[in-house]
Amino acid sequence: MGRNPKTFSSTLAVLAIGALAAGAVALSSVSAWAFSGTVVSQAAAAKPAQAAPQPAAAGGQRTVSAQEAFALVSQEAGKGQAEAMQALASMYDQGLGTARNHTKALEWYQKAAAANLPAAVYQIGLAYEIGRGVTASRDKAMEYFQKAVTLKVPEASYKLASMAMAGVPPKPNEKQALEELKAAGLNNAKAMEALGNFYENGVGLAPNFTQAFNWYQKAADAGLAEAYFRVGTCYEVGLGTPVDPQKAVANFQKASDMKMAGAAYKLAGMYMAGSFVKADTKKALDYMVIAANNGHGAAANELGVVHLQGMLDQPVNIDEALKMFNRSADLGNIEAMKNIAVFYKNGVGGRKPDPAQSLKWYIIAQKAGYQADGLEGLMGEIKKELKPDQIKKSEAEADKWIADFTAKRQAPKKS
Repeated sequence: MGRNPKTFSSTLAVLAIGALAAGAVALSSVSAWAFSGTVVSQAAAAKPAQAAPQPAAAGGQRTVSAQEAFALVSQEAGKGQAEAMQALASMYDQGLGTARNHTKALEWYQKAAAANLPAAVYQIGLAYEIGRGVTASRDKAMEYFQKAVTLKVPEASYKLASMAMAGVPPKPNEKQALEELKAAGLNNAKAMEALGNFYENGVGLAPNFTQAFNWYQKAADAGLAEAYFRVGTCYEVGLGTPVDPQKAVANFQKASDMKMAGAAYKLAGMYMAGSFVKADTKKALDYMVIAANNGHGAAANELGVVHLQGMLDQPVNIDEALKMFNRSADLGNIEAMKNIAVFYKNGVGGRKPDPAQSLKWYIIAQKAGYQADGLEGLMGEIKKELKPDQIKKSEAEADKWIADFTAKRQAPKKS
């Protein structure tokens, strides 16, 4: 019987992003939370997603060691399975289940590229750029990055832009860089912001904070909310321009007015601390509400704490607190997931404790990356209060919540 393609792709993804670091991986369909698409880039392999709860392995699923996984992927790659070739190359690159061998990795990336996997073409470009398994060649790297661009790999356009900024000999070519960034799908304002980021972080050239500030300002002038926020930050800390409290606040305000949640959250913190503005808890609360309404998970969680404890001159409101914690959790905030678990465990506000709900939310929080001393022991104590069928129900509900969350995150965004 042949493998389910989605199951096999997801399994390869887990292997490629380094899930084997834990020693084993379930051969099953898993959430695509930690990556997008079926082919994992080197960047994704090096940096798994932070808030990435994944469904627990269902009963009866088999786990394998890293070495066994390598053998299984090798077998599929040998049969000409394109995604397996990509995964095998990644395993050689990282030394997962086998000795690290960049030359063999390149060979498999080339085979995967020949099987029409765009990300493999990009990986070959990376190999030529830094000499990974082959003699470094800037021309070859650019050739493969350009091929990857035609295959709709956005990272390749960013690479070409950074190489344009480096120049030959080193001399920034801002016009070409902007064109490459636009080729990656960015509009003019976002391309200018990205160019500012290149200057700020020294991508392709030495950092130049003044040039970074100039490009952020151009992007802001073109109407980009994120750029107003960056300009505000520059004025706040003196990045490429003298510190100017008034201009910092003004730019954060413009970004907030354009519904940038992070800017409203920033203003909330400034009014709370009296930083650059006169301390004003009412304004701080107002901006926190704006941030939460615009999708800021941390702001929603903090509002939950405010209502739970009656802070900032607000009355205690248990229902509103739980509502805010749930909104925050829906936005991927791990602390809120944990807070809901505690809420149900302790039976806040005269409510009876609900160990089944508490266990569900501790499972969700743990899979999202929440860690704490004694967490396993705490969850074990909660399970002692439940019957086996109640535990299974909590686990199933946790997995359903995660699956629903994943589906919403992967759904196309409305323009």
